[in-house]
Amino acid sequence: MVPRVPALNTARARLQQTGPPDDTRKVKTLAVALVLVSLAGCGGGSAPNGGQTRFLLLVHVPLAGSLSKAPDATLLDLGHRACAEMDTNTPSDQIVADIGSNPEPGSEAFNAYSYVVVAAASQLCPSHKPQFGTTLPS
Repeated sequence: MVPRVPALNTARARLQQTGPPDDTRKVKTLAVALVLVSLAGCGGGSAPNGGQTRFLLLVHVPLAGSLSKAPDATLLDLGHRACAEMDTNTPSDQIVADIGSNPEPGSEAFNAYSYVVVAAASQLCPSHKPQFGTTLPS
């Protein structure tokens, strides 16, 4: 029989904590809760020109095609023109043709101007939003 030799006293590796300490986690949770309560108290961040701000945020995305790079003043002008035409019950295809200089249906320009019209109805003149359903987030 072979004699057994005990192992040397070696330091064992200790595993490090993977997450932040509990105190840090509690502070972060409290900060997030405060931000959410503040936004809820402000009506979700609404400001006097909140519709214009949300409109610009929506139309400065790639879905707006070539118009996404247009200046804010140009986009707001297009949006307000679209709202004015919606107020006169102009069909949406005609609005796109009017504000987009009659782009070819199905073209990139037609799709971009259509997106601007829907964004305008959603944010600049929300009374017209039901005409387009729930196509954009509020």
